Amino acid sequence: NFDGTIKLIKYLNERGIRCLFISSNCVFSEKTNSTSEFSERDPSNVYGLYKKMVEDNILTSKLNSVLRLTKVLDSESSILKLWISKIVDNQKIEAFSNVKISPITSSFVSKFIRNWCLDNLQEQRVFHLSNEIEFSYYDLALELTKRSNSKFNNILKIKADLSEEKYFAPYKSLLECNLEFSRKQRYSVLIDEIKNH
Repeated sequence: NFDGTIKLIKYLNERGIRCLFISSNCVFSEKTNSTSEFSERDPSNVYGLYKKMVEDNILTSKLNSVLRLTKVLDSESSILKLWISKIVDNQKIEAFSNVKISPITSSFVSKFIRNWCLDNLQEQRVFHLSNEIEFSYYDLALELTKRSNSKFNNILKIKADLSEEKYFAPYKSLLECNLEFSRKQRYSVLIDEIKNH
């Protein structure tokens, strides 16, 4: 996650190739209240720490940029496929009410990356992609069942043990988009893309 990425980017830079490093909102502390492109980063888990270390290293070259993402979810995501199958089979869904997310779709990310490649956006070095709001997994499950036009109402609200690293999520899951080329995906677009695929 660190050494191999750094070596690869250095190799590409030596050949004049620009690199866009995919990073995460996990570079921010779980206690942070500010997640703008240049807010202080203080990762609360190992994953976020490695992302921050790579960011610091590669941004020493003007050829490189950083793209920080929030959770990427779409109809092919395993959790959503599981929920949809349970709605169809009328089986209970368990969803976390205490883990906040601000998800975006893979098509939203792909569109940005394509634009970055074609438009050569070198005047901005750090980019954020986020949803416009944040909500819990439980809220998302409710929204999906509401949009499914079924009478399914078998959703159990549960709490994740946030002391376990696998359930880590920053206190503020959405990323602020204060710079010109950072983007927020509308909540309604996210839900429509998930439901229509």
